[in-house]
Amino acid sequence: MSSDTPSPETAEEIQVRLKPILGLQPKYYLAVIYVLVLLGVLFSLIVLPGLTNPGTRVTFTSSPSGASVTWGQKTWGTTPVTVFLPSGSAALTVAKPGLSAKTTEYSSGKRLLFSLFVPRTDKVDVKLDPISADSVTTRYRGEIGRWALAVPFNSDYRFPPLYTRFAEDARASGLTEEQIKAFLLGLRSSVTDPQMYQDYGQALGLWTTSVPEGLETQFKLWQGLVPGDPGRLALWLLANQIKPVRDRETAEPSDWFQARLNEFKSSLVPPSPLPSVAAPAAVRTSLGVFRGVASTWFLWGSLGDSFPMPTEPPFQLPVPAAPAPFWIADAEVTQGQFAAFVAAKPEWAPSGRDKLVSQGLADADYLADWKDGRPSAPLAPVVSVSWYAAQAYADWVNANAPAPGRRVVLPDDFQWEAAARAPGGSALLNQGVWEWTASPWYPGQSLVWGAQPSEDRTPAYAHSLKGGTQNPKGSIKAGDRAGWPSSGTTTGLGFRLALVKSP
Repeated sequence: MSSDTPSPETAEEIQVRLKPILGLQPKYYLAVIYVLVLLGVLFSLIVLPGLTNPGTRVTFTSSPSGASVTWGQKTWGTTPVTVFLPSGSAALTVAKPGLSAKTTEYSSGKRLLFSLFVPRTDKVDVKLDPISADSVTTRYRGEIGRWALAVPFNSDYRFPPLYTRFAEDARASGLTEEQIKAFLLGLRSSVTDPQMYQDYGQALGLWTTSVPEGLETQFKLWQGLVPGDPGRLALWLLANQIKPVRDRETAEPSDWFQARLNEFKSSLVPPSPLPSVAAPAAVRTSLGVFRGVASTWFLWGSLGDSFPMPTEPPFQLPVPAAPAPFWIADAEVTQGQFAAFVAAKPEWAPSGRDKLVSQGLADADYLADWKDGRPSAPLAPVVSVSWYAAQAYADWVNANAPAPGRRVVLPDDFQWEAAARAPGGSALLNQGVWEWTASPWYPGQSLVWGAQPSEDRTPAYAHSLKGGTQNPKGSIKAGDRAGWPSSGTTTGLGFRLALVKSP
């Protein structure tokens, strides 16, 4: 036994004896204390939460989903979402771009007892309607176009699933499956990245989660949806594969892919005999001289039939083109000419800049070089104008000074390049400013357009630019192009007009 252990003889029994309080024996007041503690615990669990934090746990859903929920001047999240709203009444707004917002008064009630364990709950489901027949498609066309300018994507900078979101919103807005499919297929030129491609095929119902392996397998899925040149379709598929697949098919193409590549090359052979149509005579107008451009066959975007494989953006495959005869202005629209338009349409004046910006028709640098609302150099090309402003100018000219039997337009990609390839067309390159065209811009247009290039002039998030701005001689070729947001402006960007026969 340890010497430190007290012996039984020395150990003393320690007892604690409670004294009476106010004459009450311990057994009575201890019972009272126990009861008070128990009541306090029960109060804090059963009653106190309902007094200190009254409210309702509300689950918000909407059709379509992804709508923002605002109540009491605070945004609580996007549907579907479950939140705890404090007791009270306030305006509830459920909104999503492209759809009509729904606003109503919502009262969050309270439950006094057991709210900690069984809170008061509620469910709110809201059906959102489209603002107009095309509001959903307009919104997604812009969103997809904006993201298409950011290609390529990676693990850190990811593409949001816009195509599948569109399909969900479109169904909830009443669009038919055929309308949804037509819209998506019309945006195939925006798809030039594996992340976009996976979401795109899922939106069209070609797969549910992952992309099937093998170019040939994928080709069979698409062939029924995308008629036309099978070789160009195969190259579009290649551009949308992950890098190891692109590298493998480029270094050692399979027999199937080599056959598709040969089909594509055969589609680039010019017709025989080549069409030979003389250029129309020059036309002199109050806007200046327009020289005639003949209808000639050429490979748009290329100096020949050679082309790089679409393994890295930017992608540029040659596209057979033969635009009808037209006339191209010898000079870009000047500040003085644009000032006449501004005088007639003051909403496009620098003083209207803020409203144009709010409407998405220009940015904060619109006509930034004008002083006191007047052009700084009337004979110089007008710059810092958006595509919308350039199109509005063309519409104004047609309404007020039409050329007999003709109308002015912004030249499209094919017209502009045909003019640059024609005799004297080198004057369009590396001079003046970059020029707006009528053509929407997407990164994969040359992968999609076939023997009959698209003439889609639907306003898009971005439009094509041609020409260059006083770049070193030869640095910009006739087939070169760039994309720029349609509402964007810059000091090196203007436009010129073309004349076409009135329909």
